[in-house]
Parts: sequence; C-alpha cells; structure tokens
Amino acid sequence: MQRSYVENIRVAGLLHDIGKIEVSGEILRKAADLSAEERELIDLHTVKGAYILSSVGAVLKEVVPIVIAHHQYFVETLEGGNGNGTKIPLGARVVAVADAFDAMTSDRPYRKGMPPWEAFQEIVAKTGKQFDPAVVEAFRRVVSEKIERV
Repeated sequence: MQRSYVENIRVAGLLHDIGKIEVSGEILRKAADLSAEERELIDLHTVKGAYILSSVGAVLKEVVPIVIAHHQYFVETLEGGNGNGTKIPLGARVVAVADAFDAMTSDRPYRKGMPPWEAFQEIVAKTGKQFDPAVVEAFRRVVSEKIERV
C-alpha cells in the first residue's frame, strides 16, 4: 500500500467527525434518545465534514471520500456494489472499525464505555455486515500484538 494512501487514512481518522462542528452541542451531549430529526442532523455530519474538507482545496481531496463513507455498512457494498466491498473506500472501512471501537470504549453522556475486549467482541459479531472482514482481521492482529507486548 502506498505511503500516501496510508497517510490519507491517518488524516481521515483524525478528521472523520469534523462535520459534527455543525451539529448543536446540545444534541451531541444529549443523554436521552435522539428524535428522528436529531438523528438525521447527526447522520449528515459525514457530508458536512466532506464539504468542510473540500473547501480546504486539493490538499485533502483524497481524504474526502473516506470521511463521506466512514459510516456506511460493509454489507451495503455487497448488495449495491460488485460483491467484494470495494464500493466503500478501504480507508473508510478502516476508519469505521477504529471509530466504532473508540465509540464503544469511550464514556458517553448516556452510557459508560465498555471494556476493550467486549467492544472487540461486538465488532467481530458485526463482521461481514457492518464491518469488512479483512479490516477486522487486521485490527485483531494489531490488538493481539499490543496485548502480547503488555
């Protein structure tokens, strides 16, 4: 994999939720269930983020497709694409796993974060549906290596 592509994934990982700056903090911190309208506003953060990053110019143009697609489910590519998950950029599939793991292990106003092992089990359970099996396997290898070093 080209170094620049890896760098684009890294940058997208850092900026993937930048569109949330256009969502009310009240909604983002809400401890109760979101209304349909509030959920729709949050769901639009990927498009808003892509718009913000596009306005920077060509320097982040390779990051934009990753940001737009980081919440798309892997199974959607199997149904709507060519059957091998390539409709969603690889970078977005990588960010999706990392973002989900971070979201599940982080405390939120409405719940406490879960232990890393439990979050990993949840990701594995959604492999092939929400997450790309190859990306989950790579994530598993990285997590296993880190555990072995501890």
